[in-house]
Amino acid sequence: MPDAAADTTVIKLRVNGRDVAVPAADGDRSLLEVLREDLTLTGTKYGCGEGECGACTVLIDGRATRSCLLPISEVAGRTVTTLEGLGSAANLCALLVPVEAGGRGGTRLDLFKVVEAIGRGDGSAAWCVSACNTVTYTAYMGLGPEGRREVFGHGPVAGWTMFAPRTLSTPVDGGFRISGKWSFSSGVDNADWMLLGVFFGPPSGGSPIPDIRYVMLPKGDYKVIDDWFVSGLRGTGSKGIVVEDAFVPNHRICGLADMIQGKTPGSQIHDSPLYKASVWGIIPFTISSPANGMARGGLDAFLEDMKVREGSYDHSPLANKPGMHLVVAEASAMIDSADLLYRRSFRETIDKIMAGEPLSLEHRARSRRDQGWSVMQAKLAAEKLFSASAGRAIYEGNHVQRACADLHALQGHIVAGWEMPAYSYGQVMLGGQPSDAFT
Repeated sequence: MPDAAADTTVIKLRVNGRDVAVPAADGDRSLLEVLREDLTLTGTKYGCGEGECGACTVLIDGRATRSCLLPISEVAGRTVTTLEGLGSAANLCALLVPVEAGGRGGTRLDLFKVVEAIGRGDGSAAWCVSACNTVTYTAYMGLGPEGRREVFGHGPVAGWTMFAPRTLSTPVDGGFRISGKWSFSSGVDNADWMLLGVFFGPPSGGSPIPDIRYVMLPKGDYKVIDDWFVSGLRGTGSKGIVVEDAFVPNHRICGLADMIQGKTPGSQIHDSPLYKASVWGIIPFTISSPANGMARGGLDAFLEDMKVREGSYDHSPLANKPGMHLVVAEASAMIDSADLLYRRSFRETIDKIMAGEPLSLEHRARSRRDQGWSVMQAKLAAEKLFSASAGRAIYEGNHVQRACADLHALQGHIVAGWEMPAYSYGQVMLGGQPSDAFT
């Protein structure tokens, strides 16, 4: 790339692998505006306009940066990567979908590596990638041939979910009609499909679990409610949706009971054991997968700040303070230990699944314990870094503050908490039955 300072009439930078020149007279325009309006790279979104929500995030020299308030003049000579430069957004949402359907054909371990890397820069983006892959995997596993053709017939899709069941269904010829409101629909503004949990009937056959099924709804069959005003995971855009008397054909319905037992239509046609496993054996890993990347991103930002920061009164380097040394050691140890525990549990689970071995009750209970513990340790590490950052951390643009808030939001998910899997693990190890529905 030519020297950015050689021609003062233009501002030169590199965007997604190609050289770009912007008139120097436009130096005050935001990077976001140039990306969207001049380069038609619309994967980077307008959001709050204040550099807080994360919708405008890009990578500048490999570091996640908000682009809405950044003048293009400050990016001269640097390398910018947008969502388009990372690869197909659809393929990022189809890491677990078979190659023949346009996906990547990967495993949950591949997904974890991608989500962790993204989470280090932006927790909200990592959460959306994780959630979307959960949907595409569940849909491809749970739908029959006709449903898969309709949903995946034109290649991989971007789909998001509200797993918690809401409302009731009304049977009609060829399917069901549903109405109701669902919350926490992560990334809904960019979704092609929504996977929604619906009650289809009371418990039967001796099972304590109601007849819960998941339906696939295309964009246009639901209305998005702009109600996502939150403290953590703000950039996920996890808005509510309303469905009014939408028809869902039978071929777009997945039964939860079949998914728990690993007896879905997908399990009948795919040789890979990944599509024959119980969803509760692996999906909880996906929910908790962004946690470590979020905590590591907070630690990265803390270290970068403390290396150059001085005390407010004595102006001595904070990097020389023993208290800061202890914070770094403790927080990094918490993150590393959580990561090792999570990876061990994840790897052993995937190895058993791919070898066709059943997941014992004890193994499933331990996996849930490990997931909850790793999320909690990541959150506690971020809290320690937040406290040590003092007053500067309260600003919404502070990365440590964002990591801390995002981890609090993540742990609030019913699958990512600590107490429920902890109690359940103790019950199983002492000879009882698990109280955690996701074990």
